[in-house]
Amino acid sequence: LLNTEDMIITETRNLAVKEILPTMKIGDEVGCKYKHGKVTIPDEFKHVLELMKEGGWLTICKSS
Repeated sequence: LLNTEDMIITETRNLAVKEILPTMKIGDEVGCKYKHGKVTIPDEFKHVLELMKEGGWLTICKSS
């Protein structure tokens, strides 16, 4: 039986290996761009950010 911490670590690993890791090459080759005061990111990054938002990963570190 997995406890909460184990489930968080397992899901974090899944997100990192399945979604974030494949974007590393794109990040190196394409990267983010800053032009006219606006930052743009590769489309593949947008997918990962959406998954992180949906999973609540961006709010885990948010202070109360």
